[in-house]
Amino acid sequence: MKSPKLAKSSQKTWYPYYAGYSVDFVDEIVKNEFSNTDSIIDPWNGSGTTSLVALQNHKHAVGYDINPAMSIIARARLAPKMKFEALEDLIDRVLQYASAINLEIAIDDMLLDWLKPRTASLVRKIEKAINIYLDCGETNFERGNIRRHDDMPLFKALLYCGLFSTVKQILAAFKTTNPMWHAVPSTTAELILVSSAELSNKFKDAVLRLNDKLVVDVNILESVAYTIKTESASSIPLATGSVCGSISSPPYATRLDYVKGTLPELAVLGVPKAEIVHLRQKMIGTTILTHDYSTNNIRSAYARQLVDKIAQHRTKGSMSYYAPWIKQYLLGLERGLAEIARVVKKGGPIAVVIQDSYYKELIMNLQHAVIEIMESNNRGLIRRTDYEVKQLRSRMNPNAKNHIAVRNNTESLLIFK
Repeated sequence: MKSPKLAKSSQKTWYPYYAGYSVDFVDEIVKNEFSNTDSIIDPWNGSGTTSLVALQNHKHAVGYDINPAMSIIARARLAPKMKFEALEDLIDRVLQYASAINLEIAIDDMLLDWLKPRTASLVRKIEKAINIYLDCGETNFERGNIRRHDDMPLFKALLYCGLFSTVKQILAAFKTTNPMWHAVPSTTAELILVSSAELSNKFKDAVLRLNDKLVVDVNILESVAYTIKTESASSIPLATGSVCGSISSPPYATRLDYVKGTLPELAVLGVPKAEIVHLRQKMIGTTILTHDYSTNNIRSAYARQLVDKIAQHRTKGSMSYYAPWIKQYLLGLERGLAEIARVVKKGGPIAVVIQDSYYKELIMNLQHAVIEIMESNNRGLIRRTDYEVKQLRSRMNPNAKNHIAVRNNTESLLIFK
């Protein structure tokens, strides 16, 4: 089978996202393993590759992600391509409308972490114009309601993605070597100032570029259902046995903060900082300890042994932070996989893409843990395909070789029934 890894060239086919697998990889899974299924769910939907491929194969696409920004990105990816002239004209009218809006930037607006008030205000005007011009309601984010945008029309989602992309371009100067991190300037002098003309041109180019990469035929949208929502994989809002199959890739045990990776997008959405902290706490693999690990037991015997080994490791922080962190991660993984097993009907195929990891010299065989978790939910492994991971960010760390000379990581496709 094709490798799940995104080729460098294919990463530019839609919205750049650090985690993900290729369209060709998912398409091959669907054609080989899901030919008799009518619906496919991905509770870690990310940028929406599973939903896109399911829809293109005329299957009801059900995509959930706990991050509201990713839900918008996944929705926009399903939009039908507009003709260049019509889209260009509509963008121009939205921008003209934005220029006439009077708006004061709120002092707690997260855009002000990076942008001067004048530039942040220009971004807010475009966002407000997208909402009002398209008659889509209010623009103020409801505190605590991360699902506010779940019913956003596909075309409106495309414009939001254009605004996401515009802001990320502006913030390129604050990008760090960590793919999940934008630095925050320490002085107001470092805040970015962009003219209205430059911001408008960047927005227009971004929307046109994203539109050019859209692939869903309008006839498919009229005949095949799709559901893209902001929900946690740990509590899927579906009845038991209500979907035919699942293809997903849960967050790996890499301690990457995916919420921080989308802070610019969440800032555009106006998500309050307090809600972002709450969102980070709910993410599987979060770097924040929530003490969830202290009162729950892991069902997988291998996972329990792994936690014990890390706790007993000689390295400072192993017992106080890293062992609780991996236990918390594994508990979240168990909940998500158990929910998948619950909502997929008996006999339905479940595809899980997972990668092993290391703690110092200890290998964390997450494939083994996933297999045990699924078996405890009455889902047996019927096929496994392994892929060598040739490029791994942890290998770039010069201190990694202090614990083990060579790290041979494996990414695996596990098929259960």
